[in-house]
Amino acid sequence: MLPLKAFLYVFGVGASVFLVLNQSILTSNQQDLERILETDEPYFGLNDTLTTTAKALTSNHAECRLPKLDPWDPMIKRFLDSSKDPRKNCKPKFHVQSYVLDGIVKVNRTKNTTDPCFYRCLHPVDDRSLKFDKWLPIDDEEGAAPQCDVFDVQCGDLQKPSYKFLHQQIFERTVKKSPADPNAADIHLIIIDSVSTSQFVRSMPQTEYFLRRELDAVHFPYLNKVGLNSRPNAYAFFLGERAMNLPANPWGEYLGKGRGNALCKKSLNTENFIGFDYNNNGYRTLMNEDWAIGIFNWPNCLGFTKSPVDHFMKPFALRVDGSKKYKDKELRSAVYKHTCHESHDYMLELMEEFANKYPNEPKFSINWLTDIAHDDMNGLYHVDTQMKDFFNRIKDRLQNSFLIFMADHGGRTGKVRNTPVGEIEDHNPFFMISVPQRLRGNKDLMYQLRKNSKELITHYDLYATFLELATENHKWTNSTSFTDRRFTHPTRELKGSSLFHPLKTPRDCNSLLIPFNYCLCQHDRRTIQNSEIWKGTGKLMVEKMNKDVKASEYASKCAELRLDESFGNSVEEFNPISEKETPYLVKIKVQPSGGLYEAYVMMRNGTLELVTQDFARIDMYKEQTKCIPENFIRNYCFCNDLLAKSHKKREATRRRG
Repeated sequence: MLPLKAFLYVFGVGASVFLVLNQSILTSNQQDLERILETDEPYFGLNDTLTTTAKALTSNHAECRLPKLDPWDPMIKRFLDSSKDPRKNCKPKFHVQSYVLDGIVKVNRTKNTTDPCFYRCLHPVDDRSLKFDKWLPIDDEEGAAPQCDVFDVQCGDLQKPSYKFLHQQIFERTVKKSPADPNAADIHLIIIDSVSTSQFVRSMPQTEYFLRRELDAVHFPYLNKVGLNSRPNAYAFFLGERAMNLPANPWGEYLGKGRGNALCKKSLNTENFIGFDYNNNGYRTLMNEDWAIGIFNWPNCLGFTKSPVDHFMKPFALRVDGSKKYKDKELRSAVYKHTCHESHDYMLELMEEFANKYPNEPKFSINWLTDIAHDDMNGLYHVDTQMKDFFNRIKDRLQNSFLIFMADHGGRTGKVRNTPVGEIEDHNPFFMISVPQRLRGNKDLMYQLRKNSKELITHYDLYATFLELATENHKWTNSTSFTDRRFTHPTRELKGSSLFHPLKTPRDCNSLLIPFNYCLCQHDRRTIQNSEIWKGTGKLMVEKMNKDVKASEYASKCAELRLDESFGNSVEEFNPISEKETPYLVKIKVQPSGGLYEAYVMMRNGTLELVTQDFARIDMYKEQTKCIPENFIRNYCFCNDLLAKSHKKREATRRRG
């Protein structure tokens, strides 16, 4: 048995057992650890490592050899920094005078005794725009009661205010809905953008442990993303739709085109958005994200053309981070930097308020936190305690809720991503789920969840799970059977399987509609030095990238790329598919951007053929592409004006020399 004070991490069969001393988290947790060891549930992998002889994953997954990851792998350890905290040493420079209490906004006059104050409501129109109401006065004594979720406050001259701030709340509405079943549980989804399973393990140990100990949450370490970035993955777990094409590849046949382009161009209000199912079943609904461009409309997609939920909080994000029409830079500084706040602070505060509203009605919330970790692999460490404390504050509410804590994909750029370990992390977002306390005694349900947690799953499975929750959870009791059937829907053909029931088989990437280049299933490969394959592939890639840029409307703004032949000639060689077919994975660097890319290529009858057709840049590149708007070509673009500046700088240096 483990020592009293040890906190246990185990990730993957055959991997090491990690004992991390954490006195601040654990005091007398021996019974909890014993329970974890005795349960059938895997603990960051499979519990075989602890309770029986370690077995290879292939023995449990005949169709798919899953990776054995170490969250602190020596390959990436030098890039990890748990001390990273953007708020460290931050001192507020702005005094917040306005506040909201029980739906009433008031202004503290200690700093402003004469200027009149006003508020105006900001109403969502669609995914990209909002409607401003007229300014209304805030009474010095009584305050005002804004009948909206998001509103501005200003004092003094409205053209040159002496004070301004932005507020949000949950304004309870009396919208007519079909009555919900009184036994329906709340459903809360919290999505942290760009966080892998390994990153979650190493960055949020307190939160993970709290969810397991207090809510009996089950961790699924083998969730596989099905798209490059947020939008195609969100299409999968929120709409049940496949965005990506599934071309023929070294390990699978052609499975058809995806709907990504079509979904981008149309209103999602006509799609099977999971929030509509909760609306239709009498739930009060919230959609809360901190990215103004939005998960469904980046870079130039239509998204929702009207509010999809009761509380659509997009106006808040638009006001601080949207287009010039709506964004107020001074307001953004007051809300974030000058008050030492980050966007997730406001989002968690709002979710907590929502969890306590509508006491006699079930609630469904989507809370998508983009800013914490999207651009920084180390951005999650500093919120661990805060997140654990947040869950602790609403623990009583969560005892009657299904809580889903997850990510859309892992980190897609940066130094960790440039390693083989980071490649797998990118494809493996984290996922945890807890069920209401009244159902934790259902051994059939908990057995099936823990059994499925050992399997490869996808975002299509999550959509099926969310749909079943919307339509069926009110029927469930401690005696409900889950292991004898699969969930089906009378009018929708589901691409995935609900996690509460036996999963369809086989569980491999082709059968689960996972694009081969994101597949977690591991194929035997070795690193070789082959300049012919490396250079040949690199030239094909650069030729394709330059061709795509020239065919776009941004050709005049982006420099022509060239292969950096000094980068190296290492390639990953896979076992031959046939006597004359061998696949390779090749990573290249290009100039003048210094951009890093990777692609699968097939050597067929002595000729190289690109399997990957679109190349997402895997290093940071935002500052190099500001001359063109958000779109996929940004992955290839190096702005000509930067090239001109670089030439001038070199010329000045030469002259000084």
